[in-house]
Amino acid sequence: MERVPPDVVIARAVRAHTRTLVALAGACLALAAVGLGGLSLAGDDLRTPPITAGLTLLGVGQVCALASAAVAGVGLVRVLRGVGEPGSDASSDAVREDVPRTTTRATASRLAVLMRITLGACVLAITVWALVASAGLLGAFVGALVTAQLVVVLALLRVHLLRSV
Repeated sequence: MERVPPDVVIARAVRAHTRTLVALAGACLALAAVGLGGLSLAGDDLRTPPITAGLTLLGVGQVCALASAAVAGVGLVRVLRGVGEPGSDASSDAVREDVPRTTTRATASRLAVLMRITLGACVLAITVWALVASAGLLGAFVGALVTAQLVVVLALLRVHLLRSV
């Protein structure tokens, strides 16, 4: 089996974390755009329970997307701090100690936890809206469906991270 040079291993980990960070920042912006669209289309109905419920769930999605982006950013910083200069003995030692691979796997593991948290937060928010104002239930479901797309993005990014190392 061919041995991969240490700088290539490091570059793959850095690229995977960078793509994950950019994709999650984009997901946060996409959720913001959907929320802004909902606000602009609501008009006079802005304070009705369905609109408020939908926007609440979009807010939950944005918080989860920001938390996921923070996890990716922390993973990127850990890889960059742990490997040293390209071509140096420190980078070879870091690859020998498996720093890029363990950091990337830890990031993927944290994203899996955030997937569960996102789905759990959606279920919790729908339950709260069902108990507090059942008129907002439809809006909560729509917001949860949009937010659930973040979970799909997280799953795809997790697979990308795991395949990169």
